[in-house]
Amino acid sequence: MGDPPRGFVFKSRLQAWNIRLLSSAVVVLFLSPYAYSLTETSETPLEVTYIANEGFLIRAASQAILIDGLFSDPTISFCDVPSATTLERIEKGLDPFDGIVLFLVTHCHRDHFDTFQVAGALRRNRTAKLICPKQAADILRRETADFGNLADQVLEVSAPLGTRADFIVSGIEIQAIRLRHSPSFVTDPSTGARFDKHRDIENLAYLVGIGGRKWLHLGDAWVDQNADFLGSEVHQVDIAFIYYADRSVRSKEVLSCFAQPKRLVLMHLPAGAGQSSPSRSDDLEPYDIIQFSEPLASMKF
Repeated sequence: MGDPPRGFVFKSRLQAWNIRLLSSAVVVLFLSPYAYSLTETSETPLEVTYIANEGFLIRAASQAILIDGLFSDPTISFCDVPSATTLERIEKGLDPFDGIVLFLVTHCHRDHFDTFQVAGALRRNRTAKLICPKQAADILRRETADFGNLADQVLEVSAPLGTRADFIVSGIEIQAIRLRHSPSFVTDPSTGARFDKHRDIENLAYLVGIGGRKWLHLGDAWVDQNADFLGSEVHQVDIAFIYYADRSVRSKEVLSCFAQPKRLVLMHLPAGAGQSSPSRSDDLEPYDIIQFSEPLASMKF
Protein backbone atom coordinates (compact mmCIF):
# COMPACT_ATOMS: atom_id res chain seq x y z
CA MET A 1 0.00 0.00 0.00
CA GLY A 2 1.40 3.40 -0.92
CA ASP A 3 1.93 6.34 1.39
CA PRO A 4 -1.29 8.15 2.32
CA PRO A 5 -1.99 11.59 0.91
CA ARG A 6 -1.16 14.52 3.13
CA GLY A 7 -4.81 15.49 3.32
CA PHE A 8 -8.06 13.64 3.19
CA VAL A 9 -11.57 14.41 2.08
CA PHE A 10 -14.72 13.50 3.93
CA LYS A 11 -18.04 13.90 2.16
CA SER A 12 -21.10 13.84 4.37
CA ARG A 13 -24.27 12.12 3.15
CA LEU A 14 -26.57 13.86 5.63
CA GLN A 15 -26.82 17.39 6.97
CA ALA A 16 -28.90 17.15 10.16
CA TRP A 17 -26.73 17.85 13.17
CA ASN A 18 -26.26 20.06 16.21
CA ILE A 19 -23.23 21.17 18.20
CA ARG A 20 -23.13 23.11 21.45
CA LEU A 21 -19.99 25.25 21.16
CA LEU A 22 -18.78 26.48 24.53
CA SER A 23 -15.41 27.97 23.60
CA SER A 24 -14.46 30.63 21.07
CA ALA A 25 -10.93 29.20 20.98
CA VAL A 26 -12.14 26.24 18.92
CA VAL A 27 -12.94 26.46 15.25
CA VAL A 28 -15.99 24.46 14.19
CA LEU A 29 -16.16 23.66 10.49
CA PHE A 30 -19.81 23.54 9.60
CA LEU A 31 -21.29 20.44 8.06
CA SER A 32 -22.20 20.53 4.42
CA PRO A 33 -22.91 17.96 1.72
CA TYR A 34 -19.75 19.07 -0.07
CA ALA A 35 -16.24 17.72 0.17
CA TYR A 36 -14.17 19.03 3.06
CA SER A 37 -10.41 18.66 2.87
CA LEU A 38 -8.10 18.20 5.82
CA THR A 39 -4.70 19.30 4.59
CA GLU A 40 -1.51 18.53 6.49
CA THR A 41 1.88 19.91 5.53
CA SER A 42 4.34 17.51 7.16
CA GLU A 43 4.50 14.12 8.83
CA THR A 44 5.39 13.54 12.46
CA PRO A 45 5.86 10.16 14.18
CA LEU A 46 2.82 9.02 16.14
CA GLU A 47 3.41 7.56 19.59
CA VAL A 48 0.51 5.45 20.85
CA THR A 49 0.29 4.48 24.52
CA TYR A 50 -2.31 1.98 25.70
CA ILE A 51 -4.25 3.07 28.81
CA ALA A 52 -7.03 0.50 29.22
CA ASN A 53 -9.87 -1.02 27.19
CA GLU A 54 -10.36 1.52 24.35
CA GLY A 55 -8.32 4.21 26.05
CA PHE A 56 -5.18 5.50 24.34
CA LEU A 57 -2.79 8.42 24.51
CA ILE A 58 -1.79 9.49 21.00
CA ARG A 59 1.10 11.91 20.70
CA ALA A 60 2.57 13.78 17.76
CA ALA A 61 5.58 15.91 18.74
CA SER A 62 4.57 18.16 21.66
CA GLN A 63 0.81 17.61 21.32
CA ALA A 64 -1.11 14.73 22.83
CA ILE A 65 -4.71 13.49 22.67
CA LEU A 66 -6.30 11.21 25.25
CA ILE A 67 -9.30 9.19 24.08
CA ASP A 68 -11.56 7.05 26.31
CA GLY A 69 -8.91 6.81 29.02
CA LEU A 70 -10.70 8.52 31.90
CA PHE A 71 -12.69 5.91 33.79
CA SER A 72 -12.19 4.10 37.08
CA ASP A 73 -15.12 1.86 38.03
CA PRO A 74 -13.58 -0.80 40.32
CA THR A 75 -16.46 -3.20 39.67
CA ILE A 76 -15.48 -3.61 36.01
CA SER A 77 -14.01 -7.06 35.40
CA PHE A 78 -14.52 -7.56 31.68
CA CYS A 79 -11.73 -5.26 30.51
CA ASP A 80 -8.60 -3.47 31.74
CA VAL A 81 -9.21 -0.44 33.98
CA PRO A 82 -6.75 2.45 34.44
CA SER A 83 -4.80 2.22 37.69
CA ALA A 84 -5.10 4.93 40.33
CA THR A 85 -1.49 5.90 39.63
CA THR A 86 -2.17 6.28 35.92
CA LEU A 87 -5.26 8.41 36.55
CA GLU A 88 -3.32 10.63 38.95
CA ARG A 89 -0.56 11.14 36.38
CA ILE A 90 -3.13 12.00 33.71
CA GLU A 91 -4.85 14.52 35.97
CA LYS A 92 -1.55 16.17 36.93
CA GLY A 93 -0.13 16.09 33.42
CA LEU A 94 2.91 14.05 34.44
CA ASP A 95 5.02 12.11 31.93
CA PRO A 96 3.91 10.60 29.60
CA PHE A 97 0.68 12.60 29.95
CA ASP A 98 2.19 16.06 29.57
CA GLY A 99 1.07 18.18 26.66
CA ILE A 100 -2.51 16.90 26.44
CA VAL A 101 -4.47 19.46 24.44
CA LEU A 102 -7.57 17.39 23.74
CA PHE A 103 -9.69 14.81 25.52
CA LEU A 104 -12.07 12.69 23.41
CA VAL A 105 -14.93 10.52 24.67
CA THR A 106 -16.67 8.12 22.29
CA HIS A 107 -19.71 7.43 24.48
CA CYS A 108 -20.97 7.51 28.05
CA HIS A 109 -20.54 3.87 29.12
CA ARG A 110 -18.63 3.33 32.37
CA ASP A 111 -15.72 1.55 30.66
CA HIS A 112 -15.05 4.67 28.59
CA PHE A 113 -16.13 7.65 30.68
CA ASP A 114 -16.27 8.73 34.32
CA THR A 115 -17.47 12.20 35.34
CA PHE A 116 -15.13 12.51 38.33
CA GLN A 117 -12.06 11.63 36.28
CA VAL A 118 -13.02 13.79 33.29
CA ALA A 119 -13.84 16.82 35.45
CA GLY A 120 -10.57 16.43 37.38
CA ALA A 121 -8.54 16.29 34.18
CA LEU A 122 -10.24 19.42 32.84
CA ARG A 123 -9.63 21.32 36.08
CA ARG A 124 -5.93 20.50 35.97
CA ASN A 125 -5.62 21.16 32.23
CA ARG A 126 -7.43 24.47 31.81
CA THR A 127 -6.22 24.97 28.23
CA ALA A 128 -7.33 21.49 27.11
CA LYS A 129 -10.65 20.85 25.38
CA LEU A 130 -13.10 17.95 25.62
CA ILE A 131 -15.18 16.67 22.70
CA CYS A 132 -17.92 14.22 23.63
CA PRO A 133 -21.48 13.15 22.77
CA LYS A 134 -24.31 15.15 24.29
CA GLN A 135 -25.23 12.18 26.50
CA ALA A 136 -21.81 12.30 28.15
CA ALA A 137 -21.89 16.09 28.44
CA ASP A 138 -25.31 15.93 30.09
CA ILE A 139 -23.99 13.50 32.71
CA LEU A 140 -20.92 15.65 33.28
CA ARG A 141 -23.11 18.74 33.68
CA ARG A 142 -25.49 16.99 36.06
CA GLU A 143 -22.85 15.37 38.28
CA THR A 144 -20.20 18.12 38.41
CA ALA A 145 -20.95 20.90 40.89
CA ASP A 146 -18.51 23.35 39.29
CA PHE A 147 -19.38 22.52 35.69
CA GLY A 148 -19.90 26.22 35.02
CA ASN A 149 -16.17 26.73 35.54
CA LEU A 150 -15.37 24.00 32.99
CA ALA A 151 -18.03 24.79 30.39
CA ASP A 152 -15.70 26.75 28.13
CA GLN A 153 -13.60 23.61 27.68
CA VAL A 154 -16.47 21.34 26.62
CA LEU A 155 -17.75 20.80 23.10
CA GLU A 156 -20.74 18.49 23.04
CA VAL A 157 -21.95 16.87 19.85
CA SER A 158 -25.55 15.95 19.18
CA ALA A 159 -25.72 14.36 15.76
CA PRO A 160 -28.17 11.94 14.15
CA LEU A 161 -26.78 8.64 12.92
CA GLY A 162 -24.51 9.01 9.92
CA THR A 163 -23.75 12.71 10.39
CA ARG A 164 -20.61 14.38 11.61
CA ALA A 165 -19.27 17.48 13.29
CA ASP A 166 -15.90 18.96 12.32
CA PHE A 167 -13.51 20.81 14.61
CA ILE A 168 -10.06 22.33 14.66
CA VAL A 169 -8.52 22.37 18.16
CA SER A 170 -4.95 23.63 18.61
CA GLY A 171 -4.34 22.97 14.90
CA ILE A 172 -5.61 19.37 15.18
CA GLU A 173 -8.41 18.50 12.75
CA ILE A 174 -11.15 16.26 14.14
CA GLN A 175 -14.21 14.72 12.57
CA ALA A 176 -16.68 13.29 15.06
CA ILE A 177 -18.92 10.79 13.24
CA ARG A 178 -22.09 9.41 14.86
CA LEU A 179 -22.18 5.63 14.34
CA ARG A 180 -24.29 2.81 15.76
CA HIS A 181 -23.05 1.29 18.99
CA SER A 182 -22.63 -2.50 18.76
CA PRO A 183 -25.89 -4.15 19.81
CA SER A 184 -26.56 -5.96 23.07
CA PHE A 185 -29.88 -7.77 23.10
CA VAL A 186 -31.75 -8.37 26.35
CA THR A 187 -35.25 -9.55 27.22
CA ASP A 188 -37.87 -7.21 28.59
CA PRO A 189 -39.08 -9.00 31.76
CA SER A 190 -42.57 -7.52 31.47
CA THR A 191 -43.22 -8.41 27.83
CA GLY A 192 -40.67 -11.11 27.01
CA ALA A 193 -39.67 -9.14 23.93
CA ARG A 194 -36.02 -8.93 22.91
CA PHE A 195 -34.55 -5.47 22.34
CA ASP A 196 -31.17 -3.81 21.86
CA LYS A 197 -30.30 -1.98 25.07
CA HIS A 198 -27.63 0.04 23.22
CA ARG A 199 -29.91 1.30 20.46
CA ASP A 200 -30.04 4.87 21.83
CA ILE A 201 -26.39 5.20 22.85
CA GLU A 202 -24.63 8.10 21.13
CA ASN A 203 -21.36 6.59 19.89
CA LEU A 204 -18.87 8.87 18.17
CA ALA A 205 -16.06 7.66 15.96
CA TYR A 206 -13.17 10.09 15.57
CA LEU A 207 -11.17 10.69 12.41
CA VAL A 208 -8.19 12.83 13.41
CA GLY A 209 -5.47 14.63 11.47
CA ILE A 210 -2.42 15.58 13.54
CA GLY A 211 1.16 16.25 12.47
CA GLY A 212 0.51 15.10 8.91
CA ARG A 213 -0.83 11.74 10.12
CA LYS A 214 -4.36 10.34 10.26
CA TRP A 215 -5.99 7.92 12.66
CA LEU A 216 -9.48 6.54 13.15
CA HIS A 217 -11.00 5.39 16.46
CA LEU A 218 -14.42 3.73 16.15
CA GLY A 219 -15.42 3.54 19.81
CA ASP A 220 -17.88 0.66 20.25
CA ALA A 221 -19.08 0.79 16.64
CA TRP A 222 -18.63 -2.32 14.52
CA VAL A 223 -17.72 -1.54 10.93
CA ASP A 224 -20.18 -3.88 9.19
CA GLN A 225 -23.10 -2.44 11.19
CA ASN A 226 -22.26 1.07 9.98
CA ALA A 227 -21.48 0.44 6.33
CA ASP A 228 -24.34 2.68 5.23
CA PHE A 229 -22.86 5.60 7.17
CA LEU A 230 -19.20 5.20 6.27
CA GLY A 231 -19.75 5.52 2.54
CA SER A 232 -17.20 4.84 -0.16
CA GLU A 233 -14.71 7.72 0.19
CA VAL A 234 -11.12 6.56 0.66
CA HIS A 235 -9.15 8.31 3.41
CA GLN A 236 -6.02 6.17 3.89
CA VAL A 237 -5.39 6.47 7.62
CA ASP A 238 -2.18 5.44 9.30
CA ILE A 239 -3.89 3.64 12.18
CA ALA A 240 -7.43 2.35 12.74
CA PHE A 241 -8.46 1.41 16.27
CA ILE A 242 -11.12 -1.31 16.06
CA TYR A 243 -13.08 -3.60 18.38
CA TYR A 244 -11.02 -6.80 18.59
CA ALA A 245 -13.93 -9.10 17.66
CA ASP A 246 -15.04 -7.10 14.61
CA ARG A 247 -13.70 -9.66 12.11
CA SER A 248 -16.43 -10.15 9.49
CA VAL A 249 -15.62 -10.16 5.79
CA ARG A 250 -18.03 -7.26 5.37
CA SER A 251 -16.24 -5.22 8.05
CA LYS A 252 -12.92 -5.74 6.34
CA GLU A 253 -14.38 -4.74 2.96
CA VAL A 254 -15.92 -1.54 4.33
CA LEU A 255 -12.82 -0.62 6.34
CA SER A 256 -10.64 -1.15 3.28
CA CYS A 257 -12.87 1.14 1.24
CA PHE A 258 -13.35 3.84 3.85
CA ALA A 259 -9.99 4.04 5.60
CA GLN A 260 -7.38 1.76 3.96
CA PRO A 261 -5.45 1.66 7.25
CA LYS A 262 -1.78 0.78 7.25
CA ARG A 263 -2.25 -1.00 10.56
CA LEU A 264 -4.99 -1.99 12.99
CA VAL A 265 -4.86 -1.59 16.75
CA LEU A 266 -7.15 -4.06 18.51
CA MET A 267 -9.11 -2.71 21.47
CA HIS A 268 -11.80 -3.66 24.00
CA LEU A 269 -9.91 -6.85 24.74
CA PRO A 270 -10.96 -8.97 27.73
CA ALA A 271 -9.17 -8.09 30.96
CA GLY A 272 -5.57 -9.31 30.90
CA ALA A 273 -5.83 -10.55 27.32
CA GLY A 274 -3.01 -8.36 26.08
CA GLN A 275 -0.42 -11.04 26.79
CA SER A 276 -2.03 -13.47 24.35
CA SER A 277 -1.73 -13.45 20.60
CA PRO A 278 -4.56 -11.89 18.60
CA SER A 279 -7.15 -14.59 17.95
CA ARG A 280 -7.95 -15.37 14.33
CA SER A 281 -5.46 -12.74 13.14
CA ASP A 282 -5.70 -14.24 9.67
CA ASP A 283 -9.22 -12.78 9.50
CA LEU A 284 -7.62 -9.34 9.40
CA GLU A 285 -5.02 -9.93 6.69
CA PRO A 286 -3.33 -8.10 5.02
CA TYR A 287 -3.20 -5.54 7.82
CA ASP A 288 -0.39 -5.10 10.30
CA ILE A 289 -2.09 -6.05 13.59
CA ILE A 290 -1.09 -4.35 16.84
CA GLN A 291 -2.18 -5.72 20.21
CA PHE A 292 -0.67 -3.97 23.21
CA SER A 293 0.70 -6.35 25.82
CA GLU A 294 -0.07 -4.33 28.94
CA PRO A 295 -1.26 -0.91 30.16
CA LEU A 296 1.18 1.93 29.44
CA ALA A 297 2.90 -0.07 26.70
CA SER A 298 3.67 2.29 23.82
CA MET A 299 4.74 2.14 20.22
CA LYS A 300 5.87 4.66 17.63
CA PHE A 301 4.62 4.58 14.07
